[in-house]
Amino acid sequence: MLSILACVQEACRRIALPVPSVLVSNTDPQVNQLQALTNELMQETIKRYRFQVCVLNPSWTSVATQVQGTIQALWGIEPESIVNATMWDFSLRRPIFGPMDDTNYQIIQALIPSGPIFQYRIQDNNLLILPPPPAGNTHSVIIRSKNWLALNGNPATLGYYIQNDADTPLIDDTTLIMGLKYRFKKEKGLPYAEDEQSWESMIENIALRDGSKSILFLDKPSQELVPGIFVPSGNWPLSGGTL
Repeated sequence: MLSILACVQEACRRIALPVPSVLVSNTDPQVNQLQALTNELMQETIKRYRFQVCVLNPSWTSVATQVQGTIQALWGIEPESIVNATMWDFSLRRPIFGPMDDTNYQIIQALIPSGPIFQYRIQDNNLLILPPPPAGNTHSVIIRSKNWLALNGNPATLGYYIQNDADTPLIDDTTLIMGLKYRFKKEKGLPYAEDEQSWESMIENIALRDGSKSILFLDKPSQELVPGIFVPSGNWPLSGGTL
């Protein structure tokens, strides 16, 4: 995977622009524009498409109050979005439904007792759960991150804006180079339609193949979790007697 500096340099070669030796600390207005266009391009791409590298599965420990804490503190980041129907109480092996809309939130708060079914709501960047769950349970959710950069090439430290020439895109770097090429031409009033079409085709193909996809069945309803005893397929041991 190329660094951000290497990606911008390659885009400059393709557009026949002077190739910069540095990016972030550069004082050239055109290089600064290329950096800003790269941020804009990739931030928009993250919002439009789902990439597995930007899908996270944080977990946290519940507290026995309605307000569990800020989502940044619980999940480590401010997410782009929450994947519906993926919030669970793993300790109780029970889903946490939601999100509650304004009307249902008021209704549930007014009910005493509010019921055994947990529901969540995001309000003022806080995660709210009603009724308040037991303290110490393990909760988990799947979220989409808006971060598209490994800062200074470190995948453990992610970012939303370019900060260093060694920052590395999490998404295929060829899409960044192709996209930056058309974005620069568009900004300068140059013909860009063909380059934009090539980028759209490339990014859609990459997004469709990214992370593999589930099989869709049109001849039967989707599988759902229902109460019951689960017996795995295959061999399993017997105890308590002989057959």
